[in-house]
Amino acid sequence: AHAEEHDDIARGLLLHMGMGLEPATVVYSTHLATQLGVTSEHAERQQLTLGYSPTSEQGLSGSRMAMAAVRNELARRGWD
Repeated sequence: AHAEEHDDIARGLLLHMGMGLEPATVVYSTHLATQLGVTSEHAERQQLTLGYSPTSEQGLSGSRMAMAAVRNELARRGWD
């Protein structure tokens, strides 16, 4: 979305990504948050994800939240 100049959509996806499981994902998401001007919000969301359990609505580390964000983006693009 960011590459397509849809920064509002990119911000929403980034803020609903849950916790990245790979160090490179965490580093890149922080870099992208800076580019999109949501550094503080991203850091807050990353902290919140640490408290999500397997039984929480968001899923362990926000996995269900991230999955829903991806599904919504696929539907928005007509790729569902």
